[in-house]
Amino acid sequence: GGRRPPTLATPSGTAVDPASRVVEFESLGTGVRNTKRFYVMNPTNASYKFRWECEDGTGAAVAHLAQAFKCVHREGIVLSGKKTEMVFEYTPDSDRLLESFWRLVIPDHDISVPFILVGHVKEPRVFLDQTFCNFNSLLLNHKGSQVVKLINREHIPFAFAFDGKTYGADEDPPTVKITPSQGTVGPESELALTVTFMPQIEKNYNFNAVLNVKKKATRLALNVKGEGFDNHVSIAMEEERGSVQVSPLTFTPIDFGEVHVNETRIKSVSVTNTGKYPIEFEWTTAKTRLLTIQPQRGTVGKGERVDVKMAFFPVSEAFISDHACNLQIVNGSKYTFGVSAAGRKPHLAFSFTKMDFGPCFLYKQEAQAQVAILRVTNEDTQDVAFDVQYNNKPWLEMDTSPTNLAPGQSEEIKISFMPRDIKAYHETIPFQINGLYIVQVEVHGSGHDCDIQLANPNQFNYALGAVKVGSMVERRIKIKNSSPVEAFVNLESAIHRLETLDLHLRPATLSLRPRETIDLELMYTPQSRMLPFSEDIKMDIGGLQRTLMVLGGSAVGVELKLETDMLFFGAVVANSRAIRKLQLENIGDIGSKWRWNADAFGPEFSVEPTEGFLNPQDEVTLEVRFHPAYEGDDIRRDNLPLFVDGADQPLLLTLTGICVAQTPQEETIAFDTAVRVPVKKSLPAISNPTDTTWRLIPVLDNDFWSGPEIIEVPAKQSVACELTYRPLGMTKQPAGEDEEEAAPEG
Repeated sequence: GGRRPPTLATPSGTAVDPASRVVEFESLGTGVRNTKRFYVMNPTNASYKFRWECEDGTGAAVAHLAQAFKCVHREGIVLSGKKTEMVFEYTPDSDRLLESFWRLVIPDHDISVPFILVGHVKEPRVFLDQTFCNFNSLLLNHKGSQVVKLINREHIPFAFAFDGKTYGADEDPPTVKITPSQGTVGPESELALTVTFMPQIEKNYNFNAVLNVKKKATRLALNVKGEGFDNHVSIAMEEERGSVQVSPLTFTPIDFGEVHVNETRIKSVSVTNTGKYPIEFEWTTAKTRLLTIQPQRGTVGKGERVDVKMAFFPVSEAFISDHACNLQIVNGSKYTFGVSAAGRKPHLAFSFTKMDFGPCFLYKQEAQAQVAILRVTNEDTQDVAFDVQYNNKPWLEMDTSPTNLAPGQSEEIKISFMPRDIKAYHETIPFQINGLYIVQVEVHGSGHDCDIQLANPNQFNYALGAVKVGSMVERRIKIKNSSPVEAFVNLESAIHRLETLDLHLRPATLSLRPRETIDLELMYTPQSRMLPFSEDIKMDIGGLQRTLMVLGGSAVGVELKLETDMLFFGAVVANSRAIRKLQLENIGDIGSKWRWNADAFGPEFSVEPTEGFLNPQDEVTLEVRFHPAYEGDDIRRDNLPLFVDGADQPLLLTLTGICVAQTPQEETIAFDTAVRVPVKKSLPAISNPTDTTWRLIPVLDNDFWSGPEIIEVPAKQSVACELTYRPLGMTKQPAGEDEEEAAPEG
């Protein structure tokens, strides 16, 4: 009726015989033997034989038809008036539409009836309610389960079995497990299949689990996919020197060391998520009030880091040792820590906790306070802070402020004791350490008047008198401490001033115990004359200046002084003389004798007087003469000594001059007179072109002539000299003049 597809051909390639009878098989699945039965009636009165002939042909091309279709009774006899059952079986192995051509032949009646055996397969309505299971991302070694239903809508049961090779069921342990992996699903029923996914390594999984349903031509497939991931976490101890990685396989100690009471020390543990998915963590530990962990639990996002603070806060001296703290990564590793710590008070060392200044002089302005240095040393391994809770008072001051000391560091605190009254003092200074406890430092002392003076008060104004230069005077002066305080006396500033006066005082510094007397040695050795002086000797006692005594005296000595130590006579005519005046003055304090070595002057020089005595502040004029007899360009006497009684060294005088020859005048002056009758004539005027007055001494070598003893020629002027001629006898020839004139003085 038009149901046969036109594409199907007969074995012979001809059209289908319209007389063909069709036997149609419908198999519910493959591998199912389907049987068709029908009868052939023999209405005749004679039996006949029959046989079935297959017209499919032979060969490999039609071998599947021979396997699919089977004629149970290929031949037989149909009895008269009876019917014989014909049985065909159809057992398909695929879901293809198959045709097998047969012919029923009854040779006795020459009957041939064509048959077409048509077989087609009906797919059983056995299926999965879902064809995939997506487990997404799952932590390694953790299971995820989903339920898939196997549904049978047929009226008969079906056996099924999963192919384990398709999803690694033979692995140990298996990544995917399906339960049950085989069995039978009843008719018109459902069967729940549990699919378990447990990844072993980090990767993406994708399985197509094949489900074979018996008698079902097509196989069912269940796609199972998922991703295996692990918690990639990095746990590190954050130390000052850097991060230290922590392994989950080892016990990790955390040592807080020694922590001061009421102080907090924090250790940090970092939790870093280096994976692709968030992780969770949780701390577990035995409860203790000494240790806190924040946060105790939390979530760390992808690529993020959380710092967990472990704080040790001791409120008293206590300790913990290997206190177990566990860090559990949810669905991950477990890290075990052992915390050790000790709480104690700081180790702060004081150089003293009691200071007794003892008896001290009353404090005056500009005086030095009594000072004690308190050294505070941190002998701890951690920083220690202290604060002095004390307000300074007029008699006790401290130079300090809140201080933090590093380990091994020291701080020097200056304590100044300045008693203002004559009484005993006592004070307690509290030091607060780290704000935790107090250390008391006690200070004692007493105030007293300063009573340092000369043992003999009458020596306060001490006179050394007039001391001769070069001599030495020594004195001993006693100084006494009448107070109950040991005194340190400094005389250095006074000694420096006294040394300028050639006074020497020792010792420069001295220590006077209460009621003790010490000698001071005073020595006066003047090296030069000194006017009367008065000098205060001040002593420094603790920065306070006090006058010990007033010292007076003077130094006297011999001191003569020449007006000059060099005289230059200039040019002098031979056999004439020049005179220079020289002042000798006694500028000393006492009179003294003096004398020249006259022999040292000759023969060109001489001096008058050669010796004498000079009173203080008196002077004498010396006349030094230059009377050369022979010419000379440099006539000199060096360092002629003037000896002075009482002087260490003589005074020295150097004399120099030049001697030149006489130059006679060419002009002749004639005198003519009777015997014993004087006659006068004037010589040519003598001109003085210099700026000084000349004093000339005429020299006449004939007794018949006479003239002035000295001729003075003023500067820039001319003077004529008058000669007198008085002969005592008659001359036989004209007499010539042989007078010579000395060169001007100077």
